[in-house]
Amino acid sequence: MPRKKTIQPAPDMEFPLDDGTIVEIRGPGTFIIGRGRHMQDKHQEYRDKILDHIAEIYLSPSGRKNVAEKDDILKSASTFDRAMQTTPLYPMSGDDSSMRKRVYPYVKEQIEIFAKCIERAKKTQ
Repeated sequence: MPRKKTIQPAPDMEFPLDDGTIVEIRGPGTFIIGRGRHMQDKHQEYRDKILDHIAEIYLSPSGRKNVAEKDDILKSASTFDRAMQTTPLYPMSGDDSSMRKRVYPYVKEQIEIFAKCIERAKKTQ
């Protein structure tokens, strides 16, 4: 007998874009249900905590902050890993492969995106 189809929770918010794409905003309690998804969601929340920490260092409401080259923790994955070891956000297991391979590229990309969004918003004002 086949399984019943999983009923997915409704998103927190959804809105259509001009091209017809529907954007769904999801958070705790409304994540997509699926095999292994709980661990993916947990890892995403962990990466977002680190992103919040790094965004305070690199970004301000007026744009990108000037960070000295010696203090630039996003210049390489190993520098990022060493800097994160001094924070309580570093995993207790000491697994630096995830920090270097998954967290660092995500954080670096998101910081660049946020900086460009702030710059574009400043130009349109």
